Amino acid sequence: MRKFLRQSTGRLSRLAPHHQLIVQVQLSDGNQQRIISHDHINYIESIGRYRRVHLTEKGARLHNTDTIISDMTLDTFCEQLPSKVFYRLHRSYIINSERLLELKSQSRRHFVRMAGTDIKIPVSRNFLNRLKRSIKTSC
Repeated sequence: MRKFLRQSTGRLSRLAPHHQLIVQVQLSDGNQQRIISHDHINYIESIGRYRRVHLTEKGARLHNTDTIISDMTLDTFCEQLPSKVFYRLHRSYIINSERLLELKSQSRRHFVRMAGTDIKIPVSRNFLNRLKRSIKTSC
């Protein structure tokens, strides 16, 4: 099944315009397999042994849920999602940079705020410079 999905995703991305690749991630949610488009992911949070995928408003309507719990590792998510769009900001978080609203500093700690949520997502010092560089180059 995974091989088929990878082949299908590859075929779809060749058909799409070069500036708009279609990237999908396959997740197992309990006894159910879900296929999620990358633009439906707001951010991914690690919670112990599992990862919680927070969906955008459009993704939540499509999948009838705000979050999906998965046992896929953050490293595996990083491998499957486009690195130009998704950034690992912390050992426990990956964000969709297209949904990034602001980067804040508070008492030498850094946080980002994402569209569709009021949660402050921490940014580790190791990932802060990469995030700042990507913000500068996108302007």
